[in-house]
Amino acid sequence: MINQFIRVTQNHTPRWVVLLADIVISTVSFLLACFFFDYFGADNFNRFNFFYPLAVVLLFRFNSFLITKSYIGIIKYTSTQDAIRIFYAVASSTLGILVVEALYYFSVGSHLLKPSVILTDAFIVTVLLSGFRIGVKVLYSQIKPSENSNNRKIIIYGAGEAGVLVKRSLERDPKWNRKVIAFLDDNVSLQGKSVEGVKIYPPDVDLKIFAAKGSEIELIIAI
Repeated sequence: MINQFIRVTQNHTPRWVVLLADIVISTVSFLLACFFFDYFGADNFNRFNFFYPLAVVLLFRFNSFLITKSYIGIIKYTSTQDAIRIFYAVASSTLGILVVEALYYFSVGSHLLKPSVILTDAFIVTVLLSGFRIGVKVLYSQIKPSENSNNRKIIIYGAGEAGVLVKRSLERDPKWNRKVIAFLDDNVSLQGKSVEGVKIYPPDVDLKIFAAKGSEIELIIAI
């Protein structure tokens, strides 16, 4: 199964797969929000007070995903930009759902979907969508490097924005055959921490600890 996953990760996940996964996650999020407020235990529960609101939620979520293009990012290289897209998608769709709920309440006198459920669903779906992308990225970073032990090892001097950009550029294109194994930085507050799963070391670290038998190490200065 791991080998199958590795073969899949060699190619970018199709956008429609990510979009479909986001819709499934949105459905699960709505179910969790309903369970949280005991919608299923209500005496008046029927398909109108569940499936119709679910359809409204998914319609708004789907359109917001399309508008914000939250599904077009390369999921195994998730960045803060992807998180921002998710936030905008959830925020805009939640606002639209609240407007529909308000119009329905003022015209009919009853709730299509209580605002408390809508807001709870918004929080849950944001966490799940972000967690899904981060989970795939972490899984990929843990499994993919083991595919080829002949990758040339890279140490990047500078753990700031420039260093992260260099790391992503090298790892996004398999033809470079590079693997970033460490960052070096003279900022004491950064030393001992990690950036995208790669540990940050002080500049005076003994580079021999990174050298394996027959391996070559390149140092890239990104400051």
